[in-house]
Amino acid sequence: MKNFYNLRKGIFLLLTLMAFSYAAQAANLTWDGGGDGVTWSDAANWTTDTAPGANDNAIFTSTVTVNVTATTTVKVLDIRSGITVTLNITGTLNVGAAATSNVVRVDAATLVINSGTLNVTSDLDRDSFQFRGTGGTLNVAAGATVNVSGQEGFTSKSDAIDGTIINFGIINIGSVSGEDAIELHNNSELTVVNNKCAVINLGDANIKTSQTATATTLTNDGLITHTGSGSGIRIRNTVSSLVNNGFYDYVSSADFATGNLAAGRVDNGVELNPGLEIDAGGSCMIDIEDLCSYDWSFGGTIFAESGAGGSLDLTDAGFPNEAGPHTITVDCFPGATVSIQVTNTCALSVLPVELVSFTGKERGTANVLEWVTASELNNDFFEVQRSTNGRDFEALEIVKGNGTVNTVSTYRFIDEKPATICYYRLQQVDFDGKSELSNIVTVKRDLPKDDAKLFPSPVKDVLSINYQSTANKELTMSVVDMTGRVLITKLVDAVEGNNEFNLDLANLPAGTYMTRLNSGTDHISQIIIKL
Repeated sequence: MKNFYNLRKGIFLLLTLMAFSYAAQAANLTWDGGGDGVTWSDAANWTTDTAPGANDNAIFTSTVTVNVTATTTVKVLDIRSGITVTLNITGTLNVGAAATSNVVRVDAATLVINSGTLNVTSDLDRDSFQFRGTGGTLNVAAGATVNVSGQEGFTSKSDAIDGTIINFGIINIGSVSGEDAIELHNNSELTVVNNKCAVINLGDANIKTSQTATATTLTNDGLITHTGSGSGIRIRNTVSSLVNNGFYDYVSSADFATGNLAAGRVDNGVELNPGLEIDAGGSCMIDIEDLCSYDWSFGGTIFAESGAGGSLDLTDAGFPNEAGPHTITVDCFPGATVSIQVTNTCALSVLPVELVSFTGKERGTANVLEWVTASELNNDFFEVQRSTNGRDFEALEIVKGNGTVNTVSTYRFIDEKPATICYYRLQQVDFDGKSELSNIVTVKRDLPKDDAKLFPSPVKDVLSINYQSTANKELTMSVVDMTGRVLITKLVDAVEGNNEFNLDLANLPAGTYMTRLNSGTDHISQIIIKL
């Protein structure tokens, strides 16, 4: 009886170990669902009718758009050759939760992160995100985030030809244990395009290419940050190009070494090393080189846009005095604000009235402006002015002043028909006709926004656009390539409610593009794939 008991115990232990071993093995689950806009978690869309879990490899062999509607974890994400996979992530997709080899593999294919967050982690001495075959591409749309950490970041298999990263959103490089954030081996070509308002945070790692690489292109129109003490960007061959039309934010001045790259470096941007300060020399203009156009603000109010020639007009910035330093910012970067200190700016005249406060607030369907003066000297009237872009102002109303008084005076004006965002200022006018401008106040209203659905994706010839408009308005539809070049523009009239429009893309080469819908008040952008 004792021997029988020991035998039964041994068999039970063996079965338990076999079950554990089976559970520990990664299953290869291939997508076999049809159509676009389908759901990742639907088991019927995968081989063996099982949705992949934390210990499984998710494999795609055909072009598809998939909705990841819940927080999901898989071991490997494998995008096979010649296809495009677009992921609409509502929450988070985690790849590489368990110790494994290269966890995201793009083999001569395109992976589009259209929304949400993709977390990629490898805890072995392997690549977290690996380009394979004859060229892989990662596209990150505006509003999407890709977090990469582990032993290594983005790199290539030894026999891969090239890799391309097109970023409109956020790419964060976590701890890569002294390895490179983005690196391609041997003769591989690396293309990185960081678009306007996009962010690449390198952490303490770097972007590096081999000295034998045939070509490398790094174009920055957004923000690239580096917190390490070594070189953040090392382009180590003479056949590559490094173009900065945006911002580099780094700790050490050696962080953006280019090795023996000479003629290929074009730096038209701003390097935000600590203590960056621009002396305006007593003028109202500062030179920020050929920086691509950004809206700059002071004290939370947009006052100017940098021009194509690299000049920035500070005339209406409302600086309180001449000396400074004053902080001007551009804040279109998600999770980051670019700031520059400006000193010795042009002197601005003092208002002939002592303006204690000037405020604006939303009240129902109207905006209410109030201002208080402590004293007034020869004050004839105030002209209330409004703008919808922070630069071009129109007169709304004349409010009579109190002449000369040494007591507190309170004024109010109600704007009955405000826009979504309104900028207001006061022009104070003396009896002799002299005038001065006040500071600018901004009132933003929480109004309904337009919405749009684009289909099909990928598209072959005609792109259909279902546009839900909150009012009758003029709509500009455009298609731009990944460098920001406008290829197609179409102007249509949208009515309040549902609208159906088409864009003919038949003459566009196959590739990845950005579709932009601009009504003046609402701006909608979405990545599309052209077959």
